[in-house]
Amino acid sequence: MPTILLSMVSLSNWIDSLKGIIDELTLILGGILLILCILTVPFKKEEWTMTLVTDSHLLLYSGLLLTGAFTTLYLPIVLISLSTTVWIIGIMQLRRILRILGLFDLIIAILASLMILGAKMLEPTTLLISLIVLAVELGLVAWLSLSNEDEIVKD
Repeated sequence: MPTILLSMVSLSNWIDSLKGIIDELTLILGGILLILCILTVPFKKEEWTMTLVTDSHLLLYSGLLLTGAFTTLYLPIVLISLSTTVWIIGIMQLRRILRILGLFDLIIAILASLMILGAKMLEPTTLLISLIVLAVELGLVAWLSLSNEDEIVKD
Protein backbone atom coordinates (compact mmCIF):
# COMPACT_ATOMS: atom_id res chain seq x y z
CA MET A 1 0.00 0.00 0.00
CA PRO A 2 2.71 2.56 0.76
CA THR A 3 4.19 1.92 -2.69
CA ILE A 4 0.87 2.86 -4.28
CA LEU A 5 0.94 6.19 -2.46
CA LEU A 6 4.57 6.83 -3.36
CA SER A 7 3.82 6.18 -7.01
CA MET A 8 0.85 8.57 -6.79
CA VAL A 9 3.13 11.23 -5.30
CA SER A 10 5.49 10.75 -8.25
CA LEU A 11 2.62 10.94 -10.74
CA SER A 12 1.20 14.05 -9.07
CA ASN A 13 4.01 16.09 -10.62
CA TRP A 14 2.47 15.38 -14.02
CA ILE A 15 -1.20 15.05 -13.07
CA ASP A 16 -2.35 17.99 -10.96
CA SER A 17 -5.65 16.42 -9.91
CA LEU A 18 -3.79 13.80 -7.84
CA LYS A 19 -2.26 16.41 -5.53
CA GLY A 20 -5.54 17.12 -3.80
CA ILE A 21 -6.50 13.56 -2.93
CA ILE A 22 -3.23 12.02 -1.75
CA ASP A 23 -3.58 13.35 1.81
CA GLU A 24 -7.07 12.01 2.38
CA LEU A 25 -6.29 8.81 0.51
CA THR A 26 -3.39 8.15 2.88
CA LEU A 27 -5.67 8.40 5.90
CA ILE A 28 -8.43 6.32 4.28
CA LEU A 29 -6.02 3.57 3.21
CA GLY A 30 -4.60 3.47 6.74
CA GLY A 31 -8.12 2.94 8.09
CA ILE A 32 -8.81 0.22 5.54
CA LEU A 33 -5.60 -1.55 6.49
CA LEU A 34 -6.58 -1.35 10.16
CA ILE A 35 -9.93 -2.98 9.33
CA LEU A 36 -8.14 -5.68 7.34
CA CYS A 37 -5.88 -6.21 10.35
CA ILE A 38 -8.95 -6.75 12.51
CA LEU A 39 -10.21 -9.33 10.01
CA THR A 40 -7.05 -11.43 10.41
CA VAL A 41 -8.37 -12.65 13.77
CA PRO A 42 -11.65 -14.31 12.68
CA PHE A 43 -10.20 -15.56 9.38
CA LYS A 44 -7.11 -17.02 11.12
CA LYS A 45 -4.62 -15.25 8.85
CA GLU A 46 -1.99 -14.45 11.48
CA GLU A 47 0.80 -14.31 8.91
CA TRP A 48 -0.62 -11.03 7.55
CA THR A 49 -1.06 -9.30 10.89
CA MET A 50 2.39 -7.72 11.30
CA THR A 51 2.44 -6.42 7.73
CA LEU A 52 -1.00 -4.87 8.11
CA VAL A 53 -0.15 -3.39 11.53
CA THR A 54 3.05 -1.83 10.21
CA ASP A 55 1.42 -0.41 7.09
CA SER A 56 -1.59 0.92 9.00
CA HIS A 57 0.73 2.66 11.45
CA LEU A 58 2.70 4.25 8.62
CA LEU A 59 -0.36 5.39 6.71
CA LEU A 60 -2.42 6.57 9.68
CA TYR A 61 0.40 8.60 11.23
CA SER A 62 1.43 10.12 7.91
CA GLY A 63 -2.21 10.67 6.96
CA LEU A 64 -2.81 12.59 10.19
CA LEU A 65 0.21 14.76 9.47
CA LEU A 66 -0.54 15.33 5.78
CA THR A 67 -4.21 16.24 6.23
CA GLY A 68 -3.55 18.48 9.20
CA ALA A 69 -5.99 16.44 11.29
CA PHE A 70 -3.40 16.15 14.05
CA THR A 71 -4.53 19.52 15.40
CA THR A 72 -8.16 18.40 15.77
CA LEU A 73 -9.93 15.89 17.95
CA TYR A 74 -9.39 13.27 15.24
CA LEU A 75 -5.88 12.72 16.63
CA PRO A 76 -6.92 10.97 19.86
CA ILE A 77 -9.74 9.11 18.10
CA VAL A 78 -7.45 7.61 15.47
CA LEU A 79 -4.56 6.90 17.83
CA ILE A 80 -6.67 5.29 20.56
CA SER A 81 -8.55 3.16 18.03
CA LEU A 82 -5.18 2.08 16.62
CA SER A 83 -3.93 1.26 20.11
CA THR A 84 -7.04 -0.67 21.07
CA THR A 85 -7.04 -2.68 17.86
CA VAL A 86 -3.37 -3.63 18.02
CA TRP A 87 -3.51 -4.48 21.72
CA ILE A 88 -6.61 -6.67 21.37
CA ILE A 89 -5.19 -8.46 18.33
CA GLY A 90 -2.02 -9.08 20.33
CA ILE A 91 -4.09 -10.71 23.07
CA MET A 92 -6.22 -12.76 20.69
CA GLN A 93 -3.29 -14.01 18.61
CA LEU A 94 -0.97 -14.41 21.62
CA ARG A 95 1.68 -12.08 20.23
CA ARG A 96 3.72 -10.23 22.81
CA ILE A 97 5.09 -7.67 20.35
CA LEU A 98 1.58 -6.54 19.40
CA ARG A 99 0.62 -6.15 23.06
CA ILE A 100 3.71 -4.03 23.66
CA LEU A 101 3.04 -2.01 20.50
CA GLY A 102 -0.55 -1.42 21.61
CA LEU A 103 0.69 -0.11 24.96
CA PHE A 104 3.18 2.21 23.26
CA ASP A 105 0.43 3.42 20.93
CA LEU A 106 -1.71 4.26 23.95
CA ILE A 107 1.13 6.19 25.60
CA ILE A 108 1.79 8.06 22.34
CA ALA A 109 -1.94 8.82 21.99
CA ILE A 110 -2.14 10.28 25.48
CA LEU A 111 1.06 12.32 25.22
CA ALA A 112 0.36 13.56 21.68
CA SER A 113 -3.18 14.56 22.61
CA LEU A 114 -2.02 16.49 25.66
CA MET A 115 0.90 18.15 23.88
CA ILE A 116 -0.77 19.07 20.60
CA LEU A 117 -4.32 19.77 21.72
CA GLY A 118 -3.28 21.16 25.12
CA ALA A 119 -6.03 23.23 26.68
CA LYS A 120 -8.72 21.71 24.46
CA MET A 121 -8.03 18.27 25.97
CA LEU A 122 -8.25 19.65 29.50
CA GLU A 123 -11.76 21.05 29.09
CA PRO A 124 -14.09 19.18 31.46
CA THR A 125 -16.31 17.52 28.85
CA THR A 126 -13.44 16.50 26.57
CA LEU A 127 -11.45 15.22 29.53
CA LEU A 128 -14.43 13.20 30.78
CA ILE A 129 -14.98 11.62 27.38
CA SER A 130 -11.26 10.88 27.03
CA LEU A 131 -11.11 9.22 30.44
CA ILE A 132 -14.21 7.14 29.69
CA VAL A 133 -12.67 5.94 26.41
CA LEU A 134 -9.41 5.16 28.22
CA ALA A 135 -11.26 3.24 30.93
CA VAL A 136 -13.20 1.24 28.33
CA GLU A 137 -10.01 0.34 26.46
CA LEU A 138 -8.14 -0.70 29.60
CA GLY A 139 -11.17 -2.61 30.88
CA LEU A 140 -11.52 -4.48 27.60
CA VAL A 141 -7.82 -5.31 27.54
CA ALA A 142 -7.88 -6.47 31.17
CA TRP A 143 -10.96 -8.63 30.59
CA LEU A 144 -9.48 -10.28 27.48
CA SER A 145 -6.15 -10.78 29.24
CA LEU A 146 -7.82 -12.46 32.19
CA SER A 147 -9.96 -14.67 29.99
CA ASN A 148 -6.87 -15.79 28.02
CA GLU A 149 -4.59 -15.83 31.05
CA ASP A 150 -3.42 -19.43 30.70
CA GLU A 151 -2.31 -18.98 27.10
CA ILE A 152 -0.70 -15.59 27.76
CA VAL A 153 1.34 -17.01 30.65
CA LYS A 154 2.76 -19.63 28.27
CA ASP A 155 3.72 -16.86 25.84
